Amino acid sequence: MEPKESIPSPRIPPHSHTSSSSSSSSSSSPLDIPAPQTLVLGHFFHTYAARHWGDLVAYLNNCKDQDSVENYYAAYIRDLKRIQSSSLVSDAVKKHALKLSGGGGGGSSTNLAAMRTAFDHIQLRELRNQATNSIQKGMLQLNKEAGDKLAEGVLLKTGKHHLPSSGLDVKEKKQRKNAGTPKTSPQRTQDATVDTKTGIVVDPEEQGGPGVIGDPPETPPIRLDLFSRVNQEISWTSEGHDILELFRSYQSKNQQIFELARDDIADLSGQSGFALSLTADQLGAALVDISPKQTPHEVWPSLADVVARTLNDRHSFDDSLAASRAESMQDPVAEYIHGILYSYSKYFRFSDRIPADLREHEGFSDMTWTVIGGALTLAGVETRYLEVPVKAVEERKNAHRNPFLDTKAQAHMADGVAFRGPYQIYLAEASALTQSDTSKRAEDEFKLKRDLRDTFQSQLKDICEDGLLPPRSMRVFGSTSFNARTMFYALDFMGVFRLHEIRSMILPLSKTADFTLRLKRCVLACLEVALMIKEELDRRESAEPIPQGRKQLLVQACNQMQVTTRTPTKPKKQK
Repeated sequence: MEPKESIPSPRIPPHSHTSSSSSSSSSSSPLDIPAPQTLVLGHFFHTYAARHWGDLVAYLNNCKDQDSVENYYAAYIRDLKRIQSSSLVSDAVKKHALKLSGGGGGGSSTNLAAMRTAFDHIQLRELRNQATNSIQKGMLQLNKEAGDKLAEGVLLKTGKHHLPSSGLDVKEKKQRKNAGTPKTSPQRTQDATVDTKTGIVVDPEEQGGPGVIGDPPETPPIRLDLFSRVNQEISWTSEGHDILELFRSYQSKNQQIFELARDDIADLSGQSGFALSLTADQLGAALVDISPKQTPHEVWPSLADVVARTLNDRHSFDDSLAASRAESMQDPVAEYIHGILYSYSKYFRFSDRIPADLREHEGFSDMTWTVIGGALTLAGVETRYLEVPVKAVEERKNAHRNPFLDTKAQAHMADGVAFRGPYQIYLAEASALTQSDTSKRAEDEFKLKRDLRDTFQSQLKDICEDGLLPPRSMRVFGSTSFNARTMFYALDFMGVFRLHEIRSMILPLSKTADFTLRLKRCVLACLEVALMIKEELDRRESAEPIPQGRKQLLVQACNQMQVTTRTPTKPKKQK
């Protein structure tokens, strides 16, 4: 199970933003942070108490200190009083804040006694699930379309806000465990209702209201000032088009759980939703053609001659293999091409086609990675392949875990990795060379693109911790292979994480007449990608040193950056 990550606060129009003045307090809680006014305007009663309840459970579970309950409670009450004194908050919200703080004769929904009860039962998994459901209930109802109606209707009608009870009996535990069953009738709990189809907790008073919204909450605006501090671009305009504004518009309307825009990734590749939302002119302005500063023929002068002798258009596969054996293996280019042809020969010696039942790892290691990894090695970039842990994902998953008390979360595994020192600059995902399931392609692309974001932020921090200023427009790279086709990607930051295709290749899988032509195209594409990766690594090694004081400021900025959301649970497929 991945660690609890911060629940995103709702996006509020820019004119609503205001800064809260901080007041001194004796609280030493890490969560002792004033709630921003933007969190509560118009929607407070649905989310605020649920958010504090869920944060409390995670906080106490880590600190194991009952005295911290009072510190946390003091910070909670102080935030409620700040809301009551704000001129920007409606009277209805102020009245509800008063009820939550225990004033107005209504008692407190989240009081000190309830918090102590939470601590006493903190080891119960059901309590953590209860907090998660409470947060989901509030956040799923907090959206631009339904928020105002809920604020005006439910609060004024009932004046009540319920949190689930901290106790669960055996029967209710079974109901929660079986929440995914096809039953559509809701099951009752002590203070709330659990819809067994959605697993969402719903207040009884709100049953007749607008209902639970099915889409997840919008992501908060990205902190551009943090990325600007570490030398990254924070605007994205081209040919008179503000691409960043176009992405924000698309992002506000697309918050599905498998939508990359939720994680501020502007995907310009293939059939991505964002790319399809742009006009031809807008997409043309957004696309970037990345090429290495030096071409492969300039870096390896013997390349043209070796290719002409071994991958001649008139050659069959057998002719090309014989020609590669005649080359001097002292030439690294000849050695690279011979290694590719030799891998093919293990299969073409017995058949004219690559076997259709070849397993994923066999096809990737013998065919795809021979071409890609060989080019990276030729460019002087170290590689690993087959189930390599992705360092950045492991860091994200374990960021808030106590290494003395909590089980370590496992990293995602990549099929191939290129790196130098601590920098895993290239990640590869692969499927079988033939007859791959289309769902595997979607899963690999979703996984890789989010892992690239993790890798980008992790390496920003690594560079800063080394006392260096990250290079401008820093990049990380990746690829996905589906059947014989491989797509290469680059991810950088331009006010948003921008992901675009940089090259592609299609491996030949049979002894056809165009075998040498296709393989030659694959070789040149991989060599160009390898040079891009090498040039990026060289830029990092020549990065400007920074003073110790500035280093600490940059590391702090990296630590404050919003992290990638949890990997969503894959739903059952529809018939």
